[in-house]
Amino acid sequence: MTPLLDALLVLLDGWRTVFPQQHTFALAMRLVLAQVLAPGCRTISRIIAACGLDQQDWSADYRVLQVRNPKSVPRQPAFVVAIYAMMLLAAQKAYGSRRVDAYVPLPKWRKGAKRPSCQDIISELRREMETDPEKLRDFATRTGVMAAATFRASA
Repeated sequence: MTPLLDALLVLLDGWRTVFPQQHTFALAMRLVLAQVLAPGCRTISRIIAACGLDQQDWSADYRVLQVRNPKSVPRQPAFVVAIYAMMLLAAQKAYGSRRVDAYVPLPKWRKGAKRPSCQDIISELRREMETDPEKLRDFATRTGVMAAATFRASA
């Protein structure tokens, strides 16, 4: 059962009107999921590397994010904010506003937390991706950090 992943994918499906071609939509969704799951500083290059594309042509990925356009620099933070807002909304729809037992157990210093943190939501999203990688087959690549999480169970 993957309620958080299901809720996130339903929200992201609303982006089909923004990316009308299936290939472009799949590419954008792969970048969105990598944005959430990439380790460390989440730059465009790190996101692309998390998809396992660091040794391939990046031009299609850059075109989706429009980094050649001078207006793209101020828009990239807005893209990240939109992704995290969708992730938080998906967690709200899946589990409500309270912290539930589905999340990773809290450390001792955080025992009184009433809401899940972003890291709690990301950890749960990673776990759900490992549980049901078939839901991501349309836009995941077979290499890289993201693919290791999504295809481990199906290999």
